[in-house]
Amino acid sequence: MPVDSQSLHLPNEAGVYLFKRADGRVLYIGKATTLKQRVRSYFVDSPDRKMIPTLVAEADQVDCIVTPNPREALTLERELIHRHKPRYNSLLKDDKSYPFIAFTAEPSPRILYTRNPPTDATCWGPFPDAGAAKRVVQLLRRQFGQGPQAGLDRRGLIDRVDVTDSGDQALVIDYKTGSTAPYKDVAEDQIDRGRRLQLPVYSLAVRGALGEQVSVRAAYWFISHRGRFKMLPPEPATLDEVLEGFEVAVSTIVSGVRDGLFPANPGRSDRGSFENCRYCDFDSLCPSYRDVSWRRNRSDPRLSA
Repeated sequence: MPVDSQSLHLPNEAGVYLFKRADGRVLYIGKATTLKQRVRSYFVDSPDRKMIPTLVAEADQVDCIVTPNPREALTLERELIHRHKPRYNSLLKDDKSYPFIAFTAEPSPRILYTRNPPTDATCWGPFPDAGAAKRVVQLLRRQFGQGPQAGLDRRGLIDRVDVTDSGDQALVIDYKTGSTAPYKDVAEDQIDRGRRLQLPVYSLAVRGALGEQVSVRAAYWFISHRGRFKMLPPEPATLDEVLEGFEVAVSTIVSGVRDGLFPANPGRSDRGSFENCRYCDFDSLCPSYRDVSWRRNRSDPRLSA
């Protein structure tokens, strides 16, 4: 029987709501800043969308999931829609959309800020804070290329790519010299908590150049002056493995920028300046009080997580 609005117990908080049938099938998933207010709006005499009465008549229950804030409601909504594929979400699509950061699947991938990413692109998002997403795109373009349509402007070459005779497998090698100590955590975490992003970037470039059908793996190869060598991780990481961490790193960067958690780290004072300032464009990236901001935020427990 149709859901009874008077019997609903709705939280007065942010979250996600699901219209469902008695057999458990999800008909529609939505997000709300205030669940009680939003869900009640589906039961008014004059709904704002003509398909709503059909949805309400077909639904047998409404489930609610409370989230800490509207941003997390957006993320959860997208995950649930992807999982359940509710039929009414295509019929009752919200007008408001959120941007994505996308790497195109071209031989020289482009870095895009877009609300409609190409279907074959590698995407991160959606991001409720469009400004934070734009700043991350600006940083990526400054590092890898210039201009809104710039591709990855490689400042060097991938050291080595071995392809099997059959052409269906590729091994990406990034040569390193010196001690392996700074890379010791790569064996378990290929991007070392976001510090080492070469493997995912190089792997994406090789996949783009050789095609989706090629299985790509990647590793660092350390060479010492004594002729010894060591590979990290010991078993080269697959593209899926490095991209999983890469996605988390990019999302963390966006969230950190959005929440004001990541001030510039100027490093140690060196002759009136700071050691890290020679690596980036101070005028574009850093506030004048960067050292004060770093000292204030460095003790935040989220940075040690």
